[in-house]
Amino acid sequence: MTAVEARGLLEMGNLYLRLEEPDHALNFFRKVIQQNSSERNISAEAAFSLNRIYSLLGDREKLVESLVQVIRDYPDVAYWKQKSVEAVLQLYEGHSTLEKKVSSLQALAETDLPVLSAVVQNRIGELYHQSAENLLAKEAYQKTIAKGVEEETFKARFALARIYAEEENFDKSLSIYRELSGGATALTQYVESARAGLIQKSLEKGDWELRIGEVKLARKTFLNLIETYPETVKAHRGYLQASSALGKSEVRFYQDRLKTRQGSAVEHYALGLALTYLTPPALDEAEVEIGKALAQNSQEVFYHQTLGWIYEQKERAEPGFMEKALHEYQIALALNEDEDSRNEADLLLNLGNGHYLLNNPLSAYHYYKKREDSGEPFLNPEREAVYRQRFGSAAFKSRDPEVAVTQFKKALKIVEKQNALGRMAELHDRIALAYQEHGDYAQAVEHFTRTLELNRQTGNEASVSRTLRNIANNIYSENQKERDSDEMARALNHYFQAIAKLEQFGAVDKKKKSSALIDVNIEAGIGDDVSSAAYGFDRAGEEKLIFHYIGKIYGDLGDYEKAIEYFKKKLALIPSGLDVDKNIPVLLEKALLLNQIGNYYFQSADYEFSQTFFEKSFELSQKLNNRRGMMVNAVNIGRIVVILSSGKPLVSLRDDIQQSIDMLEKAVEVVTLSDPESLMVSRNYLGILYHFQWLYLAPEAMSPQKNTREDQFKSSLAELKRQWGSIQKSLANFELALAHGKKIGKGEQSIWQNLQWTRYLAGME
Repeated sequence: MTAVEARGLLEMGNLYLRLEEPDHALNFFRKVIQQNSSERNISAEAAFSLNRIYSLLGDREKLVESLVQVIRDYPDVAYWKQKSVEAVLQLYEGHSTLEKKVSSLQALAETDLPVLSAVVQNRIGELYHQSAENLLAKEAYQKTIAKGVEEETFKARFALARIYAEEENFDKSLSIYRELSGGATALTQYVESARAGLIQKSLEKGDWELRIGEVKLARKTFLNLIETYPETVKAHRGYLQASSALGKSEVRFYQDRLKTRQGSAVEHYALGLALTYLTPPALDEAEVEIGKALAQNSQEVFYHQTLGWIYEQKERAEPGFMEKALHEYQIALALNEDEDSRNEADLLLNLGNGHYLLNNPLSAYHYYKKREDSGEPFLNPEREAVYRQRFGSAAFKSRDPEVAVTQFKKALKIVEKQNALGRMAELHDRIALAYQEHGDYAQAVEHFTRTLELNRQTGNEASVSRTLRNIANNIYSENQKERDSDEMARALNHYFQAIAKLEQFGAVDKKKKSSALIDVNIEAGIGDDVSSAAYGFDRAGEEKLIFHYIGKIYGDLGDYEKAIEYFKKKLALIPSGLDVDKNIPVLLEKALLLNQIGNYYFQSADYEFSQTFFEKSFELSQKLNNRRGMMVNAVNIGRIVVILSSGKPLVSLRDDIQQSIDMLEKAVEVVTLSDPESLMVSRNYLGILYHFQWLYLAPEAMSPQKNTREDQFKSSLAELKRQWGSIQKSLANFELALAHGKKIGKGEQSIWQNLQWTRYLAGME
């Protein structure tokens, strides 16, 4: 029977099986088995297909028998033999508990078929191992070895080597691996696996010896591996790490090795790595050697990783190398093998640290989060504490305060075990700032209070003022809506304490060197958002911030005199005569401050002083080209003039009206159409002020000697022209104000009334 005929019969059997006609299917499968023994693959498939018939009929005994027969009759057809083994194991493992599974498999292991018996015995060992029953697993694997089936014996010994390594019995494990790695050539794939296992377990043994402080043993382990498998990069790395811990330089060792192994990329790399362990590291020479290694093999992860570290160290002496370091780390990450999760975690940490030091918080946050997701534990608590704090800082700057709190608290747990009070104070401060950013002011007060206590314990009085100020800021923010007078008084009390401490001890020195362990610096602002106030300023900056909030609290409580007093104290701290182009942020702050003082004078109904401060703010805003500032102050001055007009003769306000018109005209010139509300208000005030100018402000009387008929005529014509011009300007501004009001649905009724009244008085309606 040809292969084509055999395949046809097999497919006929499959067809009848799908039609659920098992008798016909059985006949065709048997024909293939009996008449086509030369086509081993097809015959084996037909023999395996018999189990589907017995499964359909529910005959478990014949089902098992058919599968065992395939294993017995077709040991040379690996695919169908393996499929049969798997099917048998699945049948016998169909139980819920380990005990029942093992009991069922042990019954199967009594078969007279040695191969199947050995396979089952290995499966029993595997189940015990998965359940952490290592002693029973080792017994099961020993039974497999006793059966003498070569392939399964190899697998059993390989499994035993892994178990011994897990139990940190590395000598026993490596002994087995050495025996296996010199095994029969007929089992080449397993021999290669054994050699790979020998290398891996030797590395694990060395790493374990390093962790428990057996540095000399670790050095010996790595050296033995180098001598046996010199191309193992990790062996060289471990050897150099151990030598460094013992105070030994290995530069000469690798220079000598290169004399006989000049073409080895690994030896060039190892020499470069040895040069980095010198004090100070020979970075340029190391870079050259690793460059030679990369020229021969650019696909080795550690070559790029160490080169990245070299660039990172060079960044400390000369800017511009960190970007190169990140580039190398990124290549190393891409090349890293999936199974080396520890090295991947280290690379993610390096990338996070690099972006953190470059002040790229979003990128740092990305890599720190991936490092967290890796699940790899830290072996050094101090390194973990730095990572957690930096992760928290990156999260804070990336607007994720919840993650920031979580990471800062994890860092805090570590430093609390070390009883490092200064670090504890700093981390409570960071946690408080994150809560503050999240709007949880009560929690912020709690952690700032703990910071205050710790700073006092450590005698860090210079930080006390800033912390008191931060506590006060959060008390103020927590109670800003309710304006609880008791809580506001509490906030004021903290501000006054902060001033006293500031006068006594000064502010924290912002120029001090920062430790790599606490390099988390969050600058503060002075905006309305309390979360902008954070790490601290110099003394003048601290005083300005404190005076600002004291002034706001008094203003909120309606004590405008006190509010003005503290805002003026803040104003006095801004130097006069500053160059506009070089001091824009400070002068913008000053313009805002002048406006705030003017506003409190306005609330106090002291319109003359209010007008003076609004005028100063307008002038400064104009110099700064601050369009919004110009508009706000011009409108405020216009409002004051209109208010004053109800109690004073308009003649006495002649200059004020003209000055207000000039300011408003300048303001509307620079404000864009995208701000219709400001344009509506300003145009309405211009309409009113031009109305005043037309109707109530006649020109000053002429001197008697010039009061001729001709002069009077010319004067009347000029006055008519002026009045007509003022009328036209008044009407035009009311019309523009009405158009802007329609866009936003505000002020239309009152502006329309102003327009109609002006038209009526002008005799137009």
